[in-house]
Amino acid sequence: MNKFDRENIGLWYLPSNPEEKLTGTLTIEDNKECELKMAHNFNGLSGLGINKLPIIHGVLSNGSKVTLVDSFKSSEQWGFPGFPVSVWRSSLAVIGGHYDSIDELVISEIQTDYTALNFWLNNRPFQIHPLPESNELSMHYRMPEVIRIEGSNSNIEFTYKTDFSGDQFSEFTVKQTEFVKFSFNKGVPYNEALDVVKDFSNFLTLCIGESIDSNNYFSKDADGNPITLLFKKREEEHNTIKDHEIIIKFSYIKDSFEECLKAWNAKKELLEPIIYYFVEAHEKAFHVPTSFLKVVQALEAFSRRMRNNKIWTDEEFQELITRITSDLQEDDQALVSGAISNEPRLRKRLQSIFSEVNSIFEIPSNKRSSYINKIVDTRNYYTHFDERLKDRILDVERMYYVSQYMKFVLRILLLRELGINEELIKQRLMQNHEFLNIKENLVPTQPVEIVLDDTMEN
Repeated sequence: MNKFDRENIGLWYLPSNPEEKLTGTLTIEDNKECELKMAHNFNGLSGLGINKLPIIHGVLSNGSKVTLVDSFKSSEQWGFPGFPVSVWRSSLAVIGGHYDSIDELVISEIQTDYTALNFWLNNRPFQIHPLPESNELSMHYRMPEVIRIEGSNSNIEFTYKTDFSGDQFSEFTVKQTEFVKFSFNKGVPYNEALDVVKDFSNFLTLCIGESIDSNNYFSKDADGNPITLLFKKREEEHNTIKDHEIIIKFSYIKDSFEECLKAWNAKKELLEPIIYYFVEAHEKAFHVPTSFLKVVQALEAFSRRMRNNKIWTDEEFQELITRITSDLQEDDQALVSGAISNEPRLRKRLQSIFSEVNSIFEIPSNKRSSYINKIVDTRNYYTHFDERLKDRILDVERMYYVSQYMKFVLRILLLRELGINEELIKQRLMQNHEFLNIKENLVPTQPVEIVLDDTMEN
């Protein structure tokens, strides 16, 4: 796992003209975006006006090979007398190898770290024992064992790296970093490897309850050469993740983890758009009404893809249409037929899925019905802006708590789809501060009424 300087001087050339090597500096920003600033133009004056290059090869001063993919010229300066200076930004920098096209970049292994992976794995490798009577502090560290899960197309490993620093006089630090390594039985294209990494981000998002990102990408190509992948990451704000607030940790599902992954892989195509909505709903700030509408859309997508999506059978529906339109003119028949849907309305969908998870929430049916009516009216108001609904929509505070409630509903439904035990889900939620706070705000605990009998009044 190589560490790179922020600025890296090297020689750069095009695959079509390896003899013409130009001096330039590759700057690696904190967000992994790469910028190449170089003297002169590739191909001299004939390179004027060329603002995009699919591949640029380079060799850094430390001997590392570099491939810049899909670079565009962000600026150019000319000086007379003097020489031109151009600045190129690339969508991807591959440190460690030369590839003539992105299609040649085949990945046999990719290793990355994820936000809060240490909390999710739930390993505690440090043991600290203070001994006040002897002014001693005993610290014991043991690197956790590598966990390997074999799959049909790829294998997953949870691995670790430890760094030591300090002068042993006044300071000494041990830092452990956790990684997930994906090894492919047969090399896969670069984009497919990143999809696997993203899939696991989505899986962790469900377990942890906050949007999870992958950070660094250390890989091997088809020939086993170690390479590092650098590309600009979207800068997003996320909630601070606390260890005790994580719903499902690896240690809780360790014995069934392989089955969970199989269920995930079998259903991820169906779940993918739902996961997208779920992740979108976990933005740091709550926006009215956008955040509310996102989670309603997520629940609706889940119902459409994973539950019964018809009110009647096709035969029953056709019979209904025929009975309603039999006495109408042809044009009217088409108009009426198009206005009748065999899909459940949002209200019916919410009634079904809220009822499905109510053994965990324990919200009385009249309360659930009231919230469902408010949710439907609020969604319809902000979708169609029907002023007749304005007095029936959720206020901002109630909209927040209902939105959080719906996110928990969706998370429970998705965790169930992975085969995670419902008792475990319930047990973990009952220890989750956010869940308990939302439940209390939706169904406040009734104060206990104390009745004194006559003998106690005196």
